[in-house]
Amino acid sequence: MTSGATRLGGSLALALVLVPAGLASADPGPAPATIRVLGQADGRTTVGDTLYLTPLGPARLSTGGCILLCATGTAVAAPTSGADAGLSGMTVSGPLLLPGSGTVTLESDAFRYDAADGHDATALRVSYAARLDGAAGSAATARLDIVPAAGGSAVAGMPGQALVLDGTQHAIGPVSLAPKQLTRGGSYRVVVSARVDVPSGASATVRFATPRLFAIGPQQTVAPTPTLLLDRPAVRLSGRRLRIEVRCPAAASGSCRIDGRVLVAKRTLRKLAAVTVAAGGRKVLVVRLTAAQRRRAAGARRLTVRITGHDGAGARDDAQRTVRVGR
Repeated sequence: MTSGATRLGGSLALALVLVPAGLASADPGPAPATIRVLGQADGRTTVGDTLYLTPLGPARLSTGGCILLCATGTAVAAPTSGADAGLSGMTVSGPLLLPGSGTVTLESDAFRYDAADGHDATALRVSYAARLDGAAGSAATARLDIVPAAGGSAVAGMPGQALVLDGTQHAIGPVSLAPKQLTRGGSYRVVVSARVDVPSGASATVRFATPRLFAIGPQQTVAPTPTLLLDRPAVRLSGRRLRIEVRCPAAASGSCRIDGRVLVAKRTLRKLAAVTVAAGGRKVLVVRLTAAQRRRAAGARRLTVRITGHDGAGARDDAQRTVRVGR
């Protein structure tokens, strides 16, 4: 009875006493979708804003118990392209001798409402679009309701809205709902309906686009990603004595824990003991190479000191310096 999918829906309290023989079903329309968006601005980010698209199922017509000289309905399929793409609805025709009226109803499939990507929503907005065209003197008033999937009264919705008889699609809403009106984890349907009045022997067509329910998540301050920019170490080799000066940037959080290694031809010659350096401070490490280590460095004609630092905020950085080594 409805299109498949992630939808809202509700069933209006309509008495479908008699459905005329002229009733036909509209195309179910595009597949439903749930879109999650993370928005960021002014140092704040929204957590899991979620847009629920709730495609509408086949249109049905209720004439309120009319038995003779009733309005009839002919389904209007939703085109897949063009200006009317995704718009489904019904043409309501009046009898020859009297004005006609009826209520066109389209309902979405049941969908699970996970609020703002599993977080309680801080704001909730609903909207849809409608188009009315037909004979002069035709009129329609549309409304939207959200009801529990298991049935029952509407828990939220949009009040009646008179449609403009100009054959143009008009946006209705968005209207803000109280987030507490929908329960996170609950199952709902969306129902869109329109009371259509037409002159005798005339007709009017009402079409609806997919309703949209937008759940806005809580906001939290986005902490800046911690960064640490180490200076390159100052390195001087005199004989077998290797002097290394390391610094902790003044912008570091707290202090820096710096360790490293001495490399020759990209292979570790020896490791450096870790030292703690206050922010803005420096320390000198003196390493005495063995005779064999000194010969290896001389053979490669260069030596590299690579250091790694971490500060109190968890930021990390590497720096290195290469110096020439004489015989």
